[in-house]
Amino acid sequence: MEKILDFQDFNLYSVDDHRTWATLCNRHRQLHAGKLAKEYLSGLDKLQLDHESIVDIAEVSNKLKSISGWTLVPVTGLLSTKDFFLLLAKKTYPITVYIRKPSEMDFSEQPDIFHDVFGHLPLLTDEKFTKFLTAYSIIALKYINNEKAIDILGRLYWFTYEMGLIREDGECKPYGGAVITSVEEILNVSNEKVPKHSFDVDHIFKSLFDSFKIQLEYFVIDSFDDLFSSLATLEQKLIGNLLIPDDDFSLRNYSVNIHLGRGFNDVIGFLNGIQFQFPNALSFVAGQPDETFFEVDDHISKYNLFVNYLAEKTGQDKKTVINGIGQYNKTKGIINEIISDYLKNDENITIKPENTIITAGAQEAFSIIVSAICNREDDVILMENPSYIGVSSFAKIFDYKIGGISCDEEGINLEELKNKVIAVNNSGKRVKLVYVIPDYQNPSGSCMPIGNRLKLLELAYKYNFLIIEDSVYNSFTYAQKKIRR
Repeated sequence: MEKILDFQDFNLYSVDDHRTWATLCNRHRQLHAGKLAKEYLSGLDKLQLDHESIVDIAEVSNKLKSISGWTLVPVTGLLSTKDFFLLLAKKTYPITVYIRKPSEMDFSEQPDIFHDVFGHLPLLTDEKFTKFLTAYSIIALKYINNEKAIDILGRLYWFTYEMGLIREDGECKPYGGAVITSVEEILNVSNEKVPKHSFDVDHIFKSLFDSFKIQLEYFVIDSFDDLFSSLATLEQKLIGNLLIPDDDFSLRNYSVNIHLGRGFNDVIGFLNGIQFQFPNALSFVAGQPDETFFEVDDHISKYNLFVNYLAEKTGQDKKTVINGIGQYNKTKGIINEIISDYLKNDENITIKPENTIITAGAQEAFSIIVSAICNREDDVILMENPSYIGVSSFAKIFDYKIGGISCDEEGINLEELKNKVIAVNNSGKRVKLVYVIPDYQNPSGSCMPIGNRLKLLELAYKYNFLIIEDSVYNSFTYAQKKIRR
């Protein structure tokens, strides 16, 4: 089991262990002379590592900190992906205390101290590379709960820090630690039949690898500037590899509810009534804002702005426009074009005005969605627990089946959701809707990372359910970058 240690216990190393270290270091010098990247060799020279006895991690850490600001921490085994990236984001690199056995000189299935120290530490003295590694780790943490995203990002780590090559003096020389510490991999790099592609993030994201076998391909940079420059579009390209194609967003075999139109009851009205009866009470259910921040007069003055907008757009005089506003109008709403423009500019969502419906608050929207989509007998609605009561109260009143999924500081528990969906679908019913509040969830205040949002889309596509995204607070996001769809 993985563990971060307080210190490196030298009593665990035998004479044979130190002899193994010395043999590996000596072979490293002889085999790789003139074959490694200049940046790697420069870092190796700065560190002045002990070649006769297993290094003291604390001493090397102090030396590395004085050079680049990075530190080291001793560990046993592999850390979890999240712990690993958390360390990298804090400019700390984990060093395995284990040393391979003499029978594993050419290849060790377990990570060991020789690989970590001689394979990876020299590059941690290079400013350009460490800037790339830190920024990359911060991006990875945003998607830490999305297995597919981490798998894709792991390919970039593998084909750079582990298996990366760089062009120098007309040759492809390794800077990746897994190449540098492997006799067989070094020989494989010199094989002209093995493809060596120019560095391309899209290509890397689509390239699989087997860490237990000699590599079938490599990626070559011209300089470490290539790595740092890739960060500008890295997340965009990652999302492009995660998103479901647009033509897959469709209702599949959904019939309209047979109970549609049989009645409705005002749930939130009851809550608002209670709030007005007890004005000094703090409401945790109705989602009411603080009246001291209301600017009603200012909003009313915007009426003339809207009248002028319609007059210019339609070519009608203001009197005609005002009369039209006061008359019965389109049931879908009269500000659809404005909403469509807002969604395109602020949310990166393109939708035709005629495909939007303007409702009198979220409660009306929930009632339309649930009653139009769900069947009482067979369909189940899942939602965060706890959550805003708009959907759940409507569902309970009209006897729709609902279920709760726990949530934490990153929103709905995706693993629990997946298991619940499978259980419901296997019971003869099926999950039709999942209701989430991804931005400042009510009542917890949690924000769902973008990686989790994409994972939720994957689950929706795989298990054929729809998502009600109650994103009323996305426009008021301060603690994190606003999510653009």
